[in-house]
Amino acid sequence: MNIFESLFRLPPKSDIEYYTEEACAAFAYALYKVHGNGTISVLYDPHGEPWNDEHDFEFTHVVFVKDNTMYDIRGGQTKEEIEDHFGGISMWSHGYNPVHFWEDFVGEDEKYPLYGDDEDVSSAISIIRERPSIYGLTE
Repeated sequence: MNIFESLFRLPPKSDIEYYTEEACAAFAYALYKVHGNGTISVLYDPHGEPWNDEHDFEFTHVVFVKDNTMYDIRGGQTKEEIEDHFGGISMWSHGYNPVHFWEDFVGEDEKYPLYGDDEDVSSAISIIRERPSIYGLTE
């Protein structure tokens, strides 16, 4: 595989599944840490299982947003591409500060609606640095 192919290929399927289904918030936070600025947006299902009285919806997916592009493990995407991946769910909550979001919504126990830890973030940063171009970064 040449350098061009390695920079533009997606991560392995197992990483894509984990950072889509389990630790999407950790990947979004890792993108923030690498980029240095941006916001967090949440795709949510108003008909799913509510988290609590304050958040009466199901957190479906978390993305990092910079320069009007949404990023997750699959790279930069449009809002519609992400919605299609999640069966057409199209309700969003935008503009979260990544640090506050990480502190308030992500953890390893049941008091948090989203799963993730520092090891997930470190692994995600490695994935991002191996493929900078698909995550909106220049070398």
